[in-house]
Amino acid sequence: APSQSSGICGTIERALAAVGLDTGRITTTQMDAAEAPAHGHRGSFDLVTTRAVGPPTAMGALASPLLRSTGRLLCWLSAETEYDPSLSGGLRQQNELRYELPGPEPRVRRLVAFAKGGA
Repeated sequence: APSQSSGICGTIERALAAVGLDTGRITTTQMDAAEAPAHGHRGSFDLVTTRAVGPPTAMGALASPLLRSTGRLLCWLSAETEYDPSLSGGLRQQNELRYELPGPEPRVRRLVAFAKGGA
């Protein structure tokens, strides 16, 4: 079932506010995507994000039923993760952003956006 937490959801809400988005119109929810349709969330979301939890093909299959017809899927990926630009459920790659994580050993990561229905 969905749970709203101060953890990652709170972080996302603070980031959205920091860039000037009206957070009064945004709901952040953390849930198990496989269970979400059974809880009445089919076609309910404009955006689904994943953070290195599986290959984009699997994430697309889980996210697509949750997204509205013009929804988007954002996948945080390692530099090595391979993916097809077309995922199940009509999701197509829109863009990719490469960035570097700091640390003792800097690592390259990617944020890849897919849109449903050619959005």
